[in-house]
Amino acid sequence: MHRFPAVSLTILSLVFFMSSTQAAGLGAFANISPGAADWEVDDAGLELDFEGDTRRLSFGFVMDTAPAQDRLFNYRLNVGLEAFEADWDDTCCEMDLGGVAVDNTFGFGVLRTDSVRLWVGPSVRVGFYGGDLEPLGDDLYLLELGVGGALGVNFNVGSRVTLGLTAGYVFSGYGGVIDFAPDEEDITGGDGRVFLNGVFMLRTGSDAR
Repeated sequence: MHRFPAVSLTILSLVFFMSSTQAAGLGAFANISPGAADWEVDDAGLELDFEGDTRRLSFGFVMDTAPAQDRLFNYRLNVGLEAFEADWDDTCCEMDLGGVAVDNTFGFGVLRTDSVRLWVGPSVRVGFYGGDLEPLGDDLYLLELGVGGALGVNFNVGSRVTLGLTAGYVFSGYGGVIDFAPDEEDITGGDGRVFLNGVFMLRTGSDAR
């Protein structure tokens, strides 16, 4: 039953990709994102609250509809594999997860030249993660929904290459289950975190010069 969110993410990514027929930049990204989270576990009606730090590393595919063009709006899609760790303060437990995350950012170019594009805009995120609650070894599954904002700069190198940096802040909510055999316990949470994202793209179509 835990496969449905992963299938939904795949379909969502394909929809965004296929709908962006004017995509002008394709490449790869790497991302780092530390933060702090609050968690709540429903243990047979008893609610247990935890706090702790979170750490994320991710990499994957990036598409941007206007990395170098003199256009006000750009849409950026990141689809990545993500390693997600979270500590529970005052306990011995740590969440050790891996999964897939999709970030959709809607940018507005505030500075647009032949060599540099500076943009800012909101972002929406969906993620699905699976892993373990250590050292107990219990399976853990989480679905993430997040919103935030981003500030990015693109550096256009030569006729086809764009290098970029993006920084921002994301608020996320989580829902999932911990598989404490023979039962499952619900887990919910929320966090806020900064992120720093680096991209390498090859420009195609009208963005190639």
